[in-house]
Amino acid sequence: MPFPLKRGGLMVKLEDAKSYMMIDFNEKDNDIINFIEEAKTIIETSTGAEAEIVYNSGDEKLIHLYDIIHKIVIKNLWDEQSTSGARLTNLYIKLRAYYRKVTNG
Repeated sequence: MPFPLKRGGLMVKLEDAKSYMMIDFNEKDNDIINFIEEAKTIIETSTGAEAEIVYNSGDEKLIHLYDIIHKIVIKNLWDEQSTSGARLTNLYIKLRAYYRKVTNG
C-alpha cells in the first residue's frame, strides 16, 4: 500500500485515487493500488521526478503538479487509455522542468 511520506505533503493514496476516479466500491482496490505504484514509475521514467523527493521537497507547487499528473495517469491506467498523449506530455514537460529547478536549486 502506498505509504504517507514526509513533511511536505502526502502522496496519492487509495482513497484519493478512488475519489478522483469516482469509484465507490472495494472489489478493485488491489488493482488501484497497483495503478498508483505503476503511475509513479511512469512519471519517474517520463520526467525523472521521484515521488519521495517531490513530497519531501516541501515545495507546494511541485507537490500539486505531481499530484495532478499522478491522478491523471492512474485514471488513464484504470480506463486503459494512453499515458503518453499530448495532454500528459505537456504536463510531463512542466513537471520535469520544475522538478529540476527545485532539486538543482
